[in-house]
Amino acid sequence: MKVLAFCRSPYHVKLLQSNFFSNEEILIAFLSQKRVGGIEWRNVILGSETSRLLPSSFRKNIKYYEEVKKLIGEENPDKIIIFNTYTPLAKYLLKGWKGRIELWEDGMNHYICEHNGLVYYFKAIIKLFLGYSWVEFWRVYSSTDVFVRDRFDRGNLNFDVKSVFSENARAVYVGQPIVEDGFVSGQSFISGMKKMVDEFGLGEMVYIPHPRERNTLVLLEEDARLRSIIEIVDIDGLGFDSAEAYLVECRASMLFSAFSTVNMNVEMPVGRNFFVPSIFNLKRIKRSLGRLPFLNVEVC
Repeated sequence: MKVLAFCRSPYHVKLLQSNFFSNEEILIAFLSQKRVGGIEWRNVILGSETSRLLPSSFRKNIKYYEEVKKLIGEENPDKIIIFNTYTPLAKYLLKGWKGRIELWEDGMNHYICEHNGLVYYFKAIIKLFLGYSWVEFWRVYSSTDVFVRDRFDRGNLNFDVKSVFSENARAVYVGQPIVEDGFVSGQSFISGMKKMVDEFGLGEMVYIPHPRERNTLVLLEEDARLRSIIEIVDIDGLGFDSAEAYLVECRASMLFSAFSTVNMNVEMPVGRNFFVPSIFNLKRIKRSLGRLPFLNVEVC
């Protein structure tokens, strides 16, 4: 069976490695400019659309979807695997591909599906004029439209969870682009980080940035108090392909994030692993997290 998987992150690849069948011939199309190491399957760098507001972007994005169509035509897969249903590429595949499509979980967004509505629709309209696939960006695809595999609701995906705890390690915060995506203002983010430091009595700590965090890192560097206690680590520069890989090697005494999948992908003792949406006033996300019966992370 030929399988074409559109992967964006090391987490997607690890799910494939833990759940493929011996009769499957897998091709990974990386939706980034970088491959994940340590895989034996065929793989190509497909990249992604460009959202730069330039005259050339329209032509580049039209060509991008032509390349997607060409790849599918040449491979003629028996099954396509995607990891969300809300991006233009995912909707392009769901609308245009008539074969079997499986939706595999993309981490916590699979269970709470949070995005800033106004920002999402504003960006979607701009993307249409930049040559992104002309799909119904307002349409919501559900489990009735596609076969779903996930770790917790359906329990039909496996994932190897490893312990990363050490009492002698520093506390670690796993970043997410909540400033860049409009969930919180920069000022609210900095205030929230200081509140977290005070409430948990944190000293020196590590910050693992998300690849899309840019403004956030500038804010952290500009704040004298946070700059004095937080080390922002470049996991790529250190040779790690994921936050989980860094944590397995370097460990953590406590682990924090707003609502990152990383917290679910590692093992920590009770009272050492926290989602902290409240410190950023993310009330809706806190309520959504509180409704998940399988969480092994404390929600604050």
